Amino acid sequence: MRNNKIDNIKGILIILMVFAHFLLTYKYVELKEYSMIINFIYIFHMPLFFLISGELTKKVNFQRIYKYLMIFILMIISFTFYDYFTYGYFNLFSLKYSSWFLLLLISYRLILSNNKIKKVFNNKIVLVILFLLSLLSGFIKTDLFILRFIYFLFFFMLGNYNLEKLKINKKICYILLTTIILFFITLSSITRLDLLMGGYFINSSDIFIRLSILITVPFLYLCLCNIIPNKKIKFITKIGEYSLLLYLLHRIPSLIINDYFYISKYYLIISIVMTIIFSLIIILLAKYLNIIIEKIVMSKVFIVIILLLIVIPFNGNIELNIKEEKELDDSISIGFVGDLILLEDELKNSNNNFDYYFNNISNYFNKTDYVFGVLEGPVDDNSEYSYGNFSDNKELHLNYPTTFLDSIKDSGIDMVTISNNHILDRGVEAYKNTIKNLDNKELDYIGKKNDYKIINIKGLKVGVLAYTYNVNYHPEGYKEVTNYLVDPNDLEFNNVKEKIETDFKILKNNNVDLIIVLPHYGTQFSKRVDIYQETYNRLFVSLGANIIFGDHSHRIQPINYYNDSVIINSPGNYLNSYIEDDGDIGMYVKVYINKNKKVIGTSITPIISEKEGNLYKPKLLLESNNKERVKNIIGNTIFNRKIKED
Repeated sequence: MRNNKIDNIKGILIILMVFAHFLLTYKYVELKEYSMIINFIYIFHMPLFFLISGELTKKVNFQRIYKYLMIFILMIISFTFYDYFTYGYFNLFSLKYSSWFLLLLISYRLILSNNKIKKVFNNKIVLVILFLLSLLSGFIKTDLFILRFIYFLFFFMLGNYNLEKLKINKKICYILLTTIILFFITLSSITRLDLLMGGYFINSSDIFIRLSILITVPFLYLCLCNIIPNKKIKFITKIGEYSLLLYLLHRIPSLIINDYFYISKYYLIISIVMTIIFSLIIILLAKYLNIIIEKIVMSKVFIVIILLLIVIPFNGNIELNIKEEKELDDSISIGFVGDLILLEDELKNSNNNFDYYFNNISNYFNKTDYVFGVLEGPVDDNSEYSYGNFSDNKELHLNYPTTFLDSIKDSGIDMVTISNNHILDRGVEAYKNTIKNLDNKELDYIGKKNDYKIINIKGLKVGVLAYTYNVNYHPEGYKEVTNYLVDPNDLEFNNVKEKIETDFKILKNNNVDLIIVLPHYGTQFSKRVDIYQETYNRLFVSLGANIIFGDHSHRIQPINYYNDSVIINSPGNYLNSYIEDDGDIGMYVKVYINKNKKVIGTSITPIISEKEGNLYKPKLLLESNNKERVKNIIGNTIFNRKIKED
């Protein structure tokens, strides 16, 4: 017999999860308030799901575990093919999107399948140990799945203690529930999503945030169990009954909304509407969908498909043979490094000497025929230097000393783009002084209004263009100082498109051999390419761009290939003292051009920002204390690319 109370709680939680996933895709597009909504949901919804799962795991059913395993594999296959058709990479052997929850659930239930082990975990002292492990796991910098396994194990085993049966006075429950909700609202503004999902600690306050969650979530569950009625509630109970089905089927539609429908406005409303529509569809079709999924995952044909996918090399990865290696050695190499940024604290601690910024990596620049960088902000000694560290709630205004240009030039970087959203952070006069300083230092740059460059790289005639999606604090004035892009849904899009077409015609009329575009675009701190980027990438390629060196996300993004063109959507930050949201991980990218003026491959050199004393310094992968994390993040973002390690 089904437990209506548990179904009701599950119904509420799964609706919140689906809503969060639809909203999550737009988390960093414009409004940080939306990330607070997502954080609020993530504070409790996964811990509660594991509490309920532990509550329902009284007797382990191996047939059900087998079914869950097959559903997990079905999810992995579905996500893999989605990534293949969306991004062009194929990797069966990585946890994708929401699949990790089911794998953890299977693992926990297998633990309780052994009676001896179950007795150990039913010991209250062991539960206290699990609590401490969950609390302290944030100090361990290892694979995220392992961290989640440790973090959520406490909630699952606590649920196995029949918490549902504990009775609390309803008045006390309502007071406690209100207090917890208000506390979680406050917490949502000061925490991070990765921390709520079991990630490791970055800030000193993180351990206190985790401690408060570990203490308050069980009380939240007790309140819900004592307040929510043990009877059927229209819609909610049904959704709870079919929560596994909704969990299984909702994720790809939410990804499609993000990847193929760029919605810059009303996405809060869109997320609510999509959640309601999708939930209603599941309720109406649940009977038939359950039958279909049951037949798929329990059939022998499905097992054969799994074996074929494992055995047949479908990843599309091209191994470099000796001939290709020789071609790379004889090629022209063009490098690209991510955002060059100095935040307030970094500037204060640097004594205006920035050679440390490049010492570890400049050797790689010097091995490249030509290197591009992104000068993220003005350089003007007559204006106030950088104000804000991004995470300190200050209004961020960037500006650097002219000695920064000396270090950039000495590092081996040949050209910087100044077309970015921070170029007018100190106003038009600082922008003009930046141009003067670049000219005085003889550091080549691109990014002025109607600007284009034609450069010679070992006899190769290369045309260069640069654009930015916006400029901070100057919604209209920036159009007078740099080439700009607009939202594909903007009424001005066709005018911008015509301007870009004209820029390409100018380069082609100059008979260039190669065209490079440096667009400043994309969703901040997202590893996914958004429809804004896709729209312009396709436009640039259709007009003849051979290489696109994109940036702005402050997080590494996939490398894509279209015909003979290569798109570096974002190499992440070169160095940045803001290291949350994987902002500490970047990569130096090289593109190789053969004698026939064709792109023949790319290579990446992973870089991570790590603190030494008061300064953050870029380090190579082999020098890092976070090798596994760096490899996992880059591997899960870039996947099976044609890579030649330096």
